[in-house]
Amino acid sequence: MSVFLTVLKITGIVLGSLLGLILLLILLLLFYPFHYRIIANKHEEFAAKAKVFWLWHIISVTVDYRKELKTYIKVFGIDIYDLKKRKEQKEKEKEEKNSKKKSGKKSRNDSDEVLTSEEADELRKEKSEEKSKGKTKEKSENEISEKTSAETVKKSEAAKDDRKSGKRGKRRKKITFRQFLDRLEDKIFDFIIDLPDKVAAFWDNITGKIEEFIEKIDYYDRLLGSKGADEVIKMTKYRVGKVLKPLVPKKIMCSLDYSDDDPEKVAKMWQYYALSIPLRDGIPGYFDMNAVQGEKNVELDLTVKGYFFLGPILWHTAMLVLNKKFKSFIKRLKREES
Repeated sequence: MSVFLTVLKITGIVLGSLLGLILLLILLLLFYPFHYRIIANKHEEFAAKAKVFWLWHIISVTVDYRKELKTYIKVFGIDIYDLKKRKEQKEKEKEEKNSKKKSGKKSRNDSDEVLTSEEADELRKEKSEEKSKGKTKEKSENEISEKTSAETVKKSEAAKDDRKSGKRGKRRKKITFRQFLDRLEDKIFDFIIDLPDKVAAFWDNITGKIEEFIEKIDYYDRLLGSKGADEVIKMTKYRVGKVLKPLVPKKIMCSLDYSDDDPEKVAKMWQYYALSIPLRDGIPGYFDMNAVQGEKNVELDLTVKGYFFLGPILWHTAMLVLNKKFKSFIKRLKREES
């Protein structure tokens, strides 16, 4: 009895420790930050690297681009997933399958080719007869082709002469001023006759587009003016903001040298720089840009660092997706679209 109790104690301790480890891992995943880093350089060639790692690089996901894209996942520094290696393995497997298929076809052909001496003699005779017949056919075909080629050459030369004579005749023809006025008068008359039909078609097209636009306005007015729509929109804005806020970088370091022959492109770059100022408000680091008119050239050094917690992101997404009012609003949208 005492042995049975000790076994139960040991199993209970093992199970309890395993459950404790699982709970600890879940809590760490939810409330220990995931760090991310983005590095991009453009001098002679473009290179970029994005990395997400967790708990002192125990788990890391890296996407690297230098002339080709590489994606790999590491756990405790050991590669568990490599996109390039997987592609190479798949290509090797395809090559092996193709080689096996080819070897199977060759073996079948070899087995078919195994014949007796009498059958081989008969095959040789048949082949020699076919060759003699083929030679006679080739001679007759060559004679026919020579005749046809000569006829085609004569026809092409005659057609060229006809074309030249036609072109000369066309060149010799001259239109008088009176004929030009008559043709212009006919075109104007045809345009005046077709004008009412064209105006009617244009008006029908415009009225159809206006009706579609009014229907869309009415649809969105009904949808957004329905009960609970304002509340759902406010709630989605709040939850989406809570999800996206942790993903905002904590530090940005960027230096950009841009030059182009087109002054409009240079002006656009300065516009983009001005638009990025409110987005970068409150984020430490620097953003230096120099855009001038000159030979086309881009030089970039960019480093973005940040971290986020998985727990709050999952919480807010679950609160949004599992909300009854949000679900009913989405169903209503699908019904209206169908």
